[in-house]
Amino acid sequence: MRPAHSLLLLVLLLSSPLRAQDSVRVFPTVSGRSLEGRELVFPRDLPGDRNVVLVAFERRHQREVDSWMPLLRRLRAADSTIAVYELPTLGQGWRPVRGWIDGGMRSGIPDKAVREATVTLYLDKGPFKEALGIRDEAHIQLLVLDRGGRVRLRIIGPATGEGQVLLETALRHESRAPAR
Repeated sequence: MRPAHSLLLLVLLLSSPLRAQDSVRVFPTVSGRSLEGRELVFPRDLPGDRNVVLVAFERRHQREVDSWMPLLRRLRAADSTIAVYELPTLGQGWRPVRGWIDGGMRSGIPDKAVREATVTLYLDKGPFKEALGIRDEAHIQLLVLDRGGRVRLRIIGPATGEGQVLLETALRHESRAPAR
């Protein structure tokens, strides 16, 4: 696809009501522990300018997360500067049983790299969702964040053909963005 067509496609797709660029939002400062035990603070610990974060609120959302994984694996294989994180997001009331919940998730994920990139958040979900403009927990939120945590793209729900094109286009566009 020629650059002009890519830009036009990006503009058209970004105007979709369910899949819109959200550059005024900044990912709030939150901390969590990966399923491999590493403490992370977001957005401080984001490694680069192209970070894909999948925020899930319910167990049933794993299907939606999994629908994105073939594309995300392919994109990461082609460009190792793209970071991908899964953020299961639970209310702070679940914190006392964190070991049991995280242990259950850990035992269901055989791939160490996936466990390292799965960071469970136990927090007050109201301010978190408000900061990100998340209206409800019906579907996952796929966010593309720059190094500072600015939301460059939001896609709600499972992978679709349109969403996949939008994500690929946005990541290519971000890779050409000037350094900040």
